Amino acid sequence: MFDSFGLGELGIVVLLLVLFVKPSDIGRFLRWFAKLQRRLYHWQSDLRDQLEKLVDEDDMKIALDKPKGKQDLRKAAKERLTKLSAMERHQHSREVIERLMDWEKFQKANVVAAFFGKFDEIETEPLLRRILSGNKKLLLPFVNTDNAMHFAEITDLDLDVEESRFGIQAPKHEFWGKEHSPIELILIPGQLFDNDGTRLGRGKGFYDRYLEGKKLYKVALCFEVQLIEKKLPLEAHDIQMDYIVTERRIISLAKEPPKEYESDTSTL
Repeated sequence: MFDSFGLGELGIVVLLLVLFVKPSDIGRFLRWFAKLQRRLYHWQSDLRDQLEKLVDEDDMKIALDKPKGKQDLRKAAKERLTKLSAMERHQHSREVIERLMDWEKFQKANVVAAFFGKFDEIETEPLLRRILSGNKKLLLPFVNTDNAMHFAEITDLDLDVEESRFGIQAPKHEFWGKEHSPIELILIPGQLFDNDGTRLGRGKGFYDRYLEGKKLYKVALCFEVQLIEKKLPLEAHDIQMDYIVTERRIISLAKEPPKEYESDTSTL
């Protein structure tokens, strides 16, 4: 009946208030009703998120059980990330960066190795600029002619980098081969991570080969949707993370801190 008069839910509530509630109580009742609507909205949103997470976990379990293994996991990870809108990726990236910069271990590190995030990774450029504007040294990765990853120190994010053959910004050739300070903390991207710190990368093995035998803090930066409950397949050459930072939390996985730092002099 009310719909035939063009009245929505709020209109119906107001009509009932006028008919049955004292004028002095109308304002209080409307505030209570608005609060109830907000609470219901949050409940619906949380329930939807939980249902989507359950579906995603089921998809991930199926991928983990398939013979192709990592190939299917990368496909499932890509599908997960496409569910994040550009606005959500931007907002979550800001939250990851703020959480990282408030973290004591990051604040104490004098030499940080980082990366330029791709479109489906954490947007790290604001972080890189803040590192350079502070009292830390910044190192960025490049892939040498030997098809191995190395790091070079830069001081200007606009002048010292150029587009690499992988389509991301990397230190210019003139910085290759220069000795740099020992890395204390390295920030690492990935497609999926589990709660043991196992990482699924893009399949090139650059980070695993670079990190082998090195004593430094390995810190993954990722969105919460890239963190799964079930264990990822772990191979002998896979390097596990010491910490994982998402928009919601920091997960500590380090069994013991590195006893020393090692430099990496990159050569042509």
